[in-house]
Amino acid sequence: MKKLFRYALLHVTPVTKDTPSETTLISIGDYFLAKDEASANKIAIRNIPEEYVEKLDEVVVVISPF
Repeated sequence: MKKLFRYALLHVTPVTKDTPSETTLISIGDYFLAKDEASANKIAIRNIPEEYVEKLDEVVVVISPF
């Protein structure tokens, strides 16, 4: 049985000696159905905007089940 999920994509800048880390909201996805949290994560990853593909190590995917 599929479950209802929602996701958010965050961009977390790395900490440097001069600047602290900053978190920016990239996007919030709509509700969707997925088999489990791993499947939901794969769906969310497909929605990462093109400008963040080179910075995947700075992108955080947050999955929320309902």
